[in-house]
Amino acid sequence: MPAASLALPTVHQTEYLGGAQVIVRDVPVFAETPPRPEYPWLIPADRAWLVTALKKHAAQTGYWAPVHLHHHEPGKDRERVGDYRLTEVRLTELEGQALWTLFADLRFDTREAYERAKA
Repeated sequence: MPAASLALPTVHQTEYLGGAQVIVRDVPVFAETPPRPEYPWLIPADRAWLVTALKKHAAQTGYWAPVHLHHHEPGKDRERVGDYRLTEVRLTELEGQALWTLFADLRFDTREAYERAKA
């Protein structure tokens, strides 16, 4: 699964907060990934791995991890535009395949950052 994208064919609840912040809820951010020898840098992740990641994140009370634009784009500078909080692991479908997927709420610092993330 690619890095989190607001362009995936899913519906997101968007909340406009005071001070120009925007929260986008229920965004798929990571899905189970089988081992792939052709991609040795790829972290294999099954449902148990995703659940463990969610539990570790939840144990960090009040912590929101950073959201970056261009996170996986070679030659582009990463830019912090907000933060996220992991929310749940559930079964989804991508291209006809059932996958366990980790979801998050994304909090953008500005509406402009949110609009850029959607592009």
